[in-house]
Parts: sequence; C-alpha cells; structure tokens
Amino acid sequence: MGNNKGFTLIELITVMAILTILMGIAVPRTYHIRENAALNVDINNGKLIKNNIDIYYSIYEKWPQSSEDIFGPGRYLSDPPIVQSRNGVFLIDNKGRVQVISGNEVYWCSSGTTTRITVNILK
Repeated sequence: MGNNKGFTLIELITVMAILTILMGIAVPRTYHIRENAALNVDINNGKLIKNNIDIYYSIYEKWPQSSEDIFGPGRYLSDPPIVQSRNGVFLIDNKGRVQVISGNEVYWCSSGTTTRITVNILK
C-alpha cells in the first residue's frame, strides 16, 4: 500500500448528508426569526406613530384629521414607516388609536404597552 492521503468517496458522501440534514433544520428556524424581527419593527413603528399622534393631540386638542397632519416635511415624521412584516398593515382610527395587523393577529399600540389580539378569519 502506498501513502494515500485524502478522503474516500463514502466519507465525503457521509459528510455531505450530515450537512444537508443540519441545513434542513437551521433554515426554517431562520425564517421565523426574520418574520418575528419584522413584526417587532412594525410594532415599534406603531408605537412611534401613536406617540406622535398623542403629541399632536396635546398641542391642538384634537385628533389628526388626515395623515398629512402627522407625516410630511416639517411634521412629526417626515415619511410614514414602511411595513416590514409580510402582509402587514398599519391602521389609525379617528380617535388616534394605532393598530398593526399582521396575518390574523392585531396589535393595539400605545405609548407603553402593546396588546395582541388573535382573530379567526373565516373563509
């Protein structure tokens, strides 16, 4: 026998199989982490909007009548935040309440806390 250095084909296939299994476990978990991070960004942006609406109310003693009262040059926020979560949306009602809706969950944003409500959507 000579001085053979290197790996056999069986060893390489075994290592590739193990790596494939590990990737199959790791990749789906990464997806959920990214979705949760995007939702947290949306909730924090909802709180930011709510805080600015409260500031507007404390100055003018009325709720904003349109988005132009809050967003735009020289306003509280230069641009509306971009929704980060998939299929997410911001809703602001005429009483200054802010909701972040993502999938079947509704998050009511206030200055200090966020309340989550799960909604069953009938099809």
